[in-house]
Amino acid sequence: RVLVEGSPLSCQQAKQLLYTFNWGPEKVEAIHVIYGSIIDCEQLHLLMEQLLPRDLESVISSLGNLLLWNNKNISSAYILDLSRKMDYEIAQKLINSSRMEGLWRR
Repeated sequence: RVLVEGSPLSCQQAKQLLYTFNWGPEKVEAIHVIYGSIIDCEQLHLLMEQLLPRDLESVISSLGNLLLWNNKNISSAYILDLSRKMDYEIAQKLINSSRMEGLWRR
């Protein structure tokens, strides 16, 4: 977590990082942590192809709306359930982005 949080990663870099994790829950949790730092989500297939089918289903289900997140264009419409961890992370990203935009415009 410490290595990745706040550090932008390309999918190719994230793919290399995922090679260090074991199959199963460990790799699924790693994707959850890494996903928020990905800067080229259009290459997400590079990460997903490393998962076993059951783990892929788990990642897709748990990421939910976060799969719709695009760092390059965050102005999409989101329907968020803040009781879900990943939806809550989207809300935090939107709030932080709004704050940064406000600081930039001043």
